Amino acid sequence: MHYRRVWSVLALPFALACVLSASPATAQHADDEKAIRQDVEEYVKAFNKRDVKAIVAQCTDDVTYVDETGRIVRGREALAKDFERFFADNPIRKIRVQVETIQFVKSDVAIVDGVADLNPPLGGRPIAGRYTAIRVKQDGKWMVASVREVAEELPSNYDRLKELEWMVGDWVDQGEGTTVRSTVRWSRNKNFLVRKFAVKREGKDLITGTQRIGWDPSRNQIRSWVFDSDGAFFEGFWIRDGDQWTARVTGVLQDGGKASGTMTYTYIDNDTHTFQSRDRVVDGEPVPDVEEVKVVRVPPAAKQAD
Repeated sequence: MHYRRVWSVLALPFALACVLSASPATAQHADDEKAIRQDVEEYVKAFNKRDVKAIVAQCTDDVTYVDETGRIVRGREALAKDFERFFADNPIRKIRVQVETIQFVKSDVAIVDGVADLNPPLGGRPIAGRYTAIRVKQDGKWMVASVREVAEELPSNYDRLKELEWMVGDWVDQGEGTTVRSTVRWSRNKNFLVRKFAVKREGKDLITGTQRIGWDPSRNQIRSWVFDSDGAFFEGFWIRDGDQWTARVTGVLQDGGKASGTMTYTYIDNDTHTFQSRDRVVDGEPVPDVEEVKVVRVPPAAKQAD
C-alpha cells in the first residue's frame, strides 16, 4: 500500500463503515437496492453536516461495530458518542463512497462490501478504508445492524526510527530539587515514538507535556514535536553522531515569544542516557544552558511502588 494511506483504517471510525452504496440492481431486489442507495446518499449528507442524530438513525438499536483492531462498539448510544468524538477531532473531513458488491442473503438481510474515501485534513489524495456491513429490513427500512472493518497491512517508518528504540520505557532524572519523569511508547504501527513527561520542583507540579518523534520523508530526517502544559510548542530536526542524537529545536512560547536551543541525548546503556540543553535563546536573548543530566530507567518494582 502507498505510504499516504498509512492511517487509512486508524482515522476511520464507524462513521465511514456505515457509508456503503448499492451494486447494480437486479430485477428481484431493484426496489430494495434503490432504497439502500437512497439511505446511503442521506447518510453521506448527514456525515458531512456532522449530524450525529441523522447518522445513527440509520442503525438498529443493537448495532455492533468492530474495528480492525478488534475494538467493539455496541448500541446506538455508544455509537453516537464515537461519532461525536470523531467529529470533534476531525472538524473539516468529508467522505465519498464506492460499493463493490451487495448481496441479499434473505429477503430482509443484505451484505454490503465497499470502500469509503475520507479526504485528508490538509487536502491531497483521499484515504480509503474497506468495510463489510450487514443491513436488515425493519418496518420497511434498511437499517445497519453490524459493520466490520477489514484490517489492512499499514506501512511503517519503524526501520527509520528503530535506532531510538532504546528510549522506550519509563525514565527519571533528579537534581537540585527538580524531578523529571517520562514515559516513552511506540504509537500504533511504530510510526512514532510518543514521550510523555512531567516536571516537579520541590515536590510541586511544574509542567507536563508530550513529545512525538517521527520520520520526515521530505527531509530524510528524524523530526520531533513538543507540546507543553504552558501552551508552548516546539519542533526539532535530529542528527545522529554515533551514540549521540542532537536536535536543533525552535518554538513559540505561550505569550508569542520565540525560543530555540539544541537538545542532546547520549546513549550510555539500555538503562542510562544523558540529556543536555544548550545554545538556548529566548526572544533573541541567550539564557543559561541546562547542564548535562543523567537519566535512568525506572525498574519495574519502582513503577509498581509508585
